[in-house]
Amino acid sequence: MNLIALPDPLAFEWDRGNQTKNFTKHGITIRQAEAVILHPDHITFDDPAHSAYKKRYVAIGVSINFEILTVVFTIRKNIIRIISARSSSKKEKSLYEKTS
Repeated sequence: MNLIALPDPLAFEWDRGNQTKNFTKHGITIRQAEAVILHPDHITFDDPAHSAYKKRYVAIGVSINFEILTVVFTIRKNIIRIISARSSSKKEKSLYEKTS
């Protein structure tokens, strides 16, 4: 796991289809997903297993409702483009708790 630094200042981008699809599938709002990355105690690392087409990253952290979430994203021109956000698995929660 390689921890990464995020662009500064942080800016987010969602495509409309992803917003609707992600919320319907996982019940996570845009605000909840962005809060994970904005929270100072999140962890972010490379996702080489899913980076064949474009480089992807994973962030695990606490959302605005104090739930530990996993957010998958890419960075384009210093803008974070969120691909997916969901509740973290037990393994991801354990990793977050050990690392943060």
